[in-house]
Amino acid sequence: MALALLLDDDRPTLEALADVVSREGLETQTARTVAEAVEVLRDKSPDLIITDLMLPDGRGLDLMQHIAPPCDPEVILITGHATEETAAEARRFGVLDYLTKPVDLVRLPIVVANASRTHDLKNQIGALRKELRRIPTIAASSRDVRDVDGPQSRRESLSCATGAVGGRSIQIPVGVSIAEAEKQLIFATLDLCAGNKQRAADTLGVSLKTLYNRLNSYDRQ
Repeated sequence: MALALLLDDDRPTLEALADVVSREGLETQTARTVAEAVEVLRDKSPDLIITDLMLPDGRGLDLMQHIAPPCDPEVILITGHATEETAAEARRFGVLDYLTKPVDLVRLPIVVANASRTHDLKNQIGALRKELRRIPTIAASSRDVRDVDGPQSRRESLSCATGAVGGRSIQIPVGVSIAEAEKQLIFATLDLCAGNKQRAADTLGVSLKTLYNRLNSYDRQ
């Protein structure tokens, strides 16, 4: 079961968050200070972090510096002090969503479900990227295979890198360039994000500018 770390110094808010998130099928761990949350991170790797911005011993964004691989959670920031500067800072830290207090408990399940989907997509894309890195090795190994069982055996050994992103199967044949494989991955992710480029960039783990540069290069081809 996926784990959500919930961080807020207001106990009623924390209890309300835990109730909503648990209904979405996630295990919950709560903390009321940055220090308590850091202790949780030493022992556990949450898939989702929902944190208040202002806390007794610091800011929720301070927690980001304590997140280390393989832990790579989606982060939702909650604040009663909404400003353009805070929103921009949250985006720089890679925060997935930004909610203002009082928290809309009707919208919250939608935000949590979106975060879970994004996290799953990132894991699937990571697995596919590992497959893509294996392509040169697969191709080299395939060239060395002897036709012990005839031509058909050799054709099957050439195979392809395969993976699934959001339930969509992606196959990258051996011999396809890494650039073409990356292009297919980007377009598959955009499709799954319904064309939302910011979400696609977040899911792919690149900046929005990088994604636009890639798309512009494809238009010139």
